Amino acid sequence: MKIGIFQEPSGDMGGSELVTAIMAQALRDRHDVELVHHRTNFSVDRLESFFGLDLGGVRARFVERPTGHAIYSGRFLTGSVRYWREWDAAVSEPYDLFVANVHGIPPHCHARHGVLHVLFPSFNRTLSWPWGRSARSLVGRVVDPVRKRVYEMGWRRRMASYQQSLAISRYSAEWTERYWGVKSEVLYPPVLLDVIDEPKGRSIMSLGRFVPEKKQAELLARFIETIAPRAPGWELVFVGGLSSDAADQAYFTGLKAAAAGHPVRFVPNATRQQVRTELGRASIYWHVMGLGVDPAADPAKMEHFGIAPVEAMAAGAVPVVLDKGGPPEVVLNDECGYACASIDLMCDKIVGLVRDEPLLRGLSDAARLRARAFSVERFKERFLAYLQPILGPAAGVAG
Repeated sequence: MKIGIFQEPSGDMGGSELVTAIMAQALRDRHDVELVHHRTNFSVDRLESFFGLDLGGVRARFVERPTGHAIYSGRFLTGSVRYWREWDAAVSEPYDLFVANVHGIPPHCHARHGVLHVLFPSFNRTLSWPWGRSARSLVGRVVDPVRKRVYEMGWRRRMASYQQSLAISRYSAEWTERYWGVKSEVLYPPVLLDVIDEPKGRSIMSLGRFVPEKKQAELLARFIETIAPRAPGWELVFVGGLSSDAADQAYFTGLKAAAAGHPVRFVPNATRQQVRTELGRASIYWHVMGLGVDPAADPAKMEHFGIAPVEAMAAGAVPVVLDKGGPPEVVLNDECGYACASIDLMCDKIVGLVRDEPLLRGLSDAARLRARAFSVERFKERFLAYLQPILGPAAGVAG
């Protein structure tokens, strides 16, 4: 069977690229697999090098993405219709099975079989033209209801071109149904559990790019004010990517200045090996993406799943996360870590772990065990099970 896997997100290497790579790896032994993309910096070689994977037999196929033609805008009923239909066909028509790995609006599937895989639905059609438009003129009040019905029919046909829909978490599945009107089954993404066994130290680690959205400034302030005085001998370690952007550089410089004289370390632009080493040494993992965000008002700014907490758990670091978004599905509160409603409670839980070594060891062992539920092997098993009605009973875990 000829299978195309569409890699829609346009960032650099991250969680969505890993999902695409592992999907391809699971299917390549029995099928002809192509990775369909629209990025000049995307290649199979880069996937193999970045993630340390063998993707022999998998090819990449570049299809240029249209620009200047919004799918849902006031100009949609002009040339944009033909433009996007042609692009949708070019992306998906060559395949027996087309898997769309997306944040944004998926292409209309022209393949015989279609599977939608939603990371998080970035497009909220209820606020977009024409669904969110309020007519002011008399003509508008007559025309708009008709236009909305036409667009809704087109939207439903687009979604119905996929026979199955998967989402990376219950959180993503909930918002996919709200925004897109599509029910999805949950397929948790794969996580590389290639840990390094290091002696555990008195280290609290946070992993994430050095940008304000990752909330390092808030963590640093609370560590200095609340945790460090109650946890002598413990350090806070920030690990993450740092871009050359002037704003990011200024933010990082400010963090270092605020941390001066305190037990705080920074590991910017860490290699994969450095990340693994720091995770191996860390006893506690602190994750606060979404802090201060109302998930009902801005759900996209929450953590949609939580790959970093799983990596930390695999290394035996006890996770302390917010109880919003996807992480509470990963971190079972009081069983393998803590999912907390506030940063105050997080600080209290961290101090409690620091002062109770048996509790810390017990939760560390439980975290390692819980992380196995998100392994690459488990993902492949579940992914192929979902595809069995399409691929047939011969589908099985591939290397």
